[in-house]
Amino acid sequence: MKFFSKKPPKTTLKNLTKIPHLEKVLFWFLKNDPLFGELKNDNVRIFFEEGYGREVSSDIHLLFLKEPVENQNIFRYLTMLTWRDLINIIESMKTIENNNCLAKDVFKKEISLIGNKTDEALQSVYRISQNNNIDSSNFTREDVLSLEPLARTSFKIAFVEDAIISSELRLLAWIYRDLFREEFKI
Repeated sequence: MKFFSKKPPKTTLKNLTKIPHLEKVLFWFLKNDPLFGELKNDNVRIFFEEGYGREVSSDIHLLFLKEPVENQNIFRYLTMLTWRDLINIIESMKTIENNNCLAKDVFKKEISLIGNKTDEALQSVYRISQNNNIDSSNFTREDVLSLEPLARTSFKIAFVEDAIISSELRLLAWIYRDLFREEFKI
């Protein structure tokens, strides 16, 4: 993980689940971390606006649809998804009574589970692109339109899911670092 000269807003147990704080952290990463460039990819944006990739979480998708139209973008969706997953992590950690080591283990386990989801999405993109002779890192809209309908849908979903989940994984790893003063190896 590359260290930055200027760090994102500090995450603590007090601001961990505050949406405005999470938005500040997300926007800091969007501006400063090259790994977040995928969220700005035109194909990711277009597919997301078409409704693909929101399958990551149906409960967040329903909350997302209640947002004002001007807030319905991939960044807001990612913020809400991260918020919900942090709530779930905190709930899991509550079963641990004041044991920092066990709390770290719970947080690590949850991040790893999210990491498995991005692996699955990336494998799906790779498999579909290999089966259809498409360069998954440099494709055109026409390339995707040439796919059979089921493959096209699966490709769009997996492509957007990978961008969203990979970004969330990066955010959670940084939050883990802030909370436990220890690197989380992705």
